[in-house]
Amino acid sequence: MDTLSPSGRSERMARVRNRDSKPEMLVRRIVHAMGFRYRLYDRRRPGTPDLAFSARRKAIFVHGCFWHRHPDPNCRLARMPKS
Repeated sequence: MDTLSPSGRSERMARVRNRDSKPEMLVRRIVHAMGFRYRLYDRRRPGTPDLAFSARRKAIFVHGCFWHRHPDPNCRLARMPKS
């Protein structure tokens, strides 16, 4: 059972960032500093990658701890939500 009202849940989910998150911005800065150029969120590519290198036929997906639940027991972000 959800503990929030539908409007409260909508407001909370609207705060979840799917673009320009801190980990993604860090990866973008590093890749750009290395001299690579890329396209952001290229919808022509399968899965809409965060960074797409068309000429190299490569893509980078930056996933956070919350959504992908990596097995690190010390990470406080990789946990099941209470509601």
